[in-house]
Amino acid sequence: MRAKLLEWGNSYGIRLSKDDVQRFGLRPNHEVRIRLEINGEPLRVKDLPSFDLQGAADHHDEIFAESADER
Repeated sequence: MRAKLLEWGNSYGIRLSKDDVQRFGLRPNHEVRIRLEINGEPLRVKDLPSFDLQGAADHHDEIFAESADER
């Protein structure tokens, strides 16, 4: 399945089509696993910090930069 990252206020999300939700029998609060890829390459986002920690945004950017360097 392919989806675009959307911006909702200060957050981001991925919208699923109604057909896909029905096909997989998804309901609100179901837990799903999503694999992120950029240009077909996996994006490692393991252990991203919470944004309520001081400096977390900078650390987040460092992690994404490292992930991009690994591609």
